[in-house]
Amino acid sequence: MPAFLPIVSSRGCTNKCSFCYRQQRGYRKHSVDYIIRHIDYLKEKFGVKGISFRDELFNGNEKWVLALCDTLIARDQDIAYITSARADRLSTTMLRKMYRSGCVDLLFGQESGSPKILKEYRKNVTPAQNLRATLLTRAAGIYSTVQIVIGSPGENEHTIAETTAFLQQAGIRHFSLNYLIPLPEAPIWEYVQENNLIPDVEHYLETVARIGGEPLINLTRVPDRQWRLWGKQITFKVQFYYAVKHKLFFTCVRLLVTYPLKVWIPPKIKPRLREILSRALPIPRLRAWLNV
Repeated sequence: MPAFLPIVSSRGCTNKCSFCYRQQRGYRKHSVDYIIRHIDYLKEKFGVKGISFRDELFNGNEKWVLALCDTLIARDQDIAYITSARADRLSTTMLRKMYRSGCVDLLFGQESGSPKILKEYRKNVTPAQNLRATLLTRAAGIYSTVQIVIGSPGENEHTIAETTAFLQQAGIRHFSLNYLIPLPEAPIWEYVQENNLIPDVEHYLETVARIGGEPLINLTRVPDRQWRLWGKQITFKVQFYYAVKHKLFFTCVRLLVTYPLKVWIPPKIKPRLREILSRALPIPRLRAWLNV
């Protein structure tokens, strides 16, 4: 797999998600010719074999995407690329051409399997659209990274169960899961301010920069401990479901052993427990298998 150099082919987005701080108006693309010349330069100057399109919205204009794909195919660019897309702006024709032109990974902001939470996030898509896009992408031969964000103010056990079911239906084992991180300029920031949830904004933003999508601030009405466990709960249920479905016996055993350790053992005890297990399990591969 080549190293992927980031480039940007557009600015702006057609959607205004509640957790996104980039709320500027407008959406515009560079010309296909400009992007091709950019890629040519990177290949000739640095020998680049992989491109990562870092657009906020890559597939905002289907005609542009198809034109880029056709040009890459015609020129036989020998370039692999990864990018992101909205599920409601996808077509089978686009996916086929993206695959032929070198796309190896297509990321969607599925965010949630709950219609209620997707509405809170202002995603303007449904779980069914997200699931369809995910499955079509994989069927086209492109890896699809599923991205989930949990912890919206209306999140509860029912919506978490809906998201878990969505991931299980997608038939995946690994996915990206982050807790909702409110940021200034994002619509969700108004909720934070109205409820005085962040007294020291500077310290909060420094913490965000350091640990990203970890559980930082509970915006929901459920207790903190329950809220913090959601990420581990979803991960366990989705991975165990996958392991059972694919008859991965040893993976099932590992998950059943490690999940209680991650969930029920107090954080202060975990370092000592890891030390004890490391001594009891001298084989590095066994320790890694148990995630100790």
